[in-house]
Amino acid sequence: MDPKSQAKSKTVLIEELIRDLELLYISKFDKLAQMNGKEAFIAKVSQLFLLSRESAIHPLRKELGR
Repeated sequence: MDPKSQAKSKTVLIEELIRDLELLYISKFDKLAQMNGKEAFIAKVSQLFLLSRESAIHPLRKELGR
């Protein structure tokens, strides 16, 4: 595979990973939003989950920018 094709394959893979992660996070945020219970607990878990989302997706987006 030539270098241009390899670069395109890597880009497609990273874009697919980002899309899959975003869909997963949306699904789980929806689940959190539907939970009944202590608001403080749900807010804390949501904040931690948002941080994990950024930690998972940011490096992939950065790699696309190279």
